[in-house]
Amino acid sequence: MNDLHQDVALLRFATAGSVDDGKSTLIGRLLYDAKGLFEDQLADLASDFDLAKLTDGLRAEREQGITIDVAHRYFATSRRRFMIADCPGHAQYTRNALTGMTEADVVVLLVDVQSGLQKQTRRHAQLAALLGLPVIVCVNKMDRVGYSEAEFRAVEHQLRGALEVLRLPFLHVLPVSALTGAHVASRSSKLAWFDGPALLELLETIAPLQTEDRGGKLFVQYVLRLPEGGRRYAGQIGSGQLAVGDEVAILPRGHRARVRSLHIFDEAVTEAIAPASVAVTLDDELDVSRGDLIAVSGSEPQVSRRFEATMAWMAERPLSAGDRILVQLGSQVERGIVRQIDARLDLEGFVPEPADRLEMNDVGHVRIETLSPLPVEDLSERSRSRRMPSVTERFVVIDPDTKETLSAGLVGVR
Repeated sequence: MNDLHQDVALLRFATAGSVDDGKSTLIGRLLYDAKGLFEDQLADLASDFDLAKLTDGLRAEREQGITIDVAHRYFATSRRRFMIADCPGHAQYTRNALTGMTEADVVVLLVDVQSGLQKQTRRHAQLAALLGLPVIVCVNKMDRVGYSEAEFRAVEHQLRGALEVLRLPFLHVLPVSALTGAHVASRSSKLAWFDGPALLELLETIAPLQTEDRGGKLFVQYVLRLPEGGRRYAGQIGSGQLAVGDEVAILPRGHRARVRSLHIFDEAVTEAIAPASVAVTLDDELDVSRGDLIAVSGSEPQVSRRFEATMAWMAERPLSAGDRILVQLGSQVERGIVRQIDARLDLEGFVPEPADRLEMNDVGHVRIETLSPLPVEDLSERSRSRRMPSVTERFVVIDPDTKETLSAGLVGVR
């Protein structure tokens, strides 16, 4: 048995991009070519072979020909298992797209070869950058331009010039035709001039990004009282790994102890790696509550009531300085206030421009203060290399009255 409990065979990816760029058709093609369909789904395709309807499950989506909700699908090949989140392309459903991306290891961003980089495509790229996710760009509908290399290279040049500003990890750019299947599940002679892998080949072989620190971080979700006495602290390892014998800090109070035991369900293990869910026993009786962070010593973040952040605002009402909010970091929720809005990111050049508020779907730089301290990464020490954000860098903003999720953010200005 592997003590680390990391399912390296599973890759979670989200498809994103502007409406009508072919996200649902691409997923349908992957499911069909990878033989990931049930018999009733194959029978449903027999009449018109509309691959998009395999993922557009809501009646409103079928009637309008768009994706509204995030549709999840699963399939497997001989090399890997996959979970797909098909994100909606319309601007008014950007919140849903953000939700789908937060569950992903990789984003597959679609671009219509004839339309090029659209406003919503740029917005989805911003969200991927905000979450620190690697991106594969599929230049779709190559069949409509006769599989022309010149047409592809023109769009590829536009893409790289615009998106590399965001420092997106990976940023592979592939030509595909979701409708005909060219370069989706396997390489195609119609695109013989392209020497890169097909989309499925790439998805089967890429490794999801990891956080840089090896020190584990776990936000406590449940405190379990043991019949024989003592407590276990249960939660999901958000980054890094935990091992029996590790010295850990309990934040925000700063107490220290050592890990006496680790359990996954009822099985004792010696170590576990993110994103395993574990129950931790410490060698000292400390006051540990839901929302506290258990962090391996030497990797613990600073504790502060004030931090800067880059965040995507998803509510219809604008965000202004002075607005009161709830900040959720891991399982810890604290009341806070927006002290200042410094800038919003322009969608064309992805550069900050002065702003005093954020409108719906804006990504901007803000300053937040919370009532009680939160364990957030030290901005002066944090690496700027391409990596997945740590669990202590990602947060969400909640409406204190309605408890509606308003925003997702990343501590620090990217």
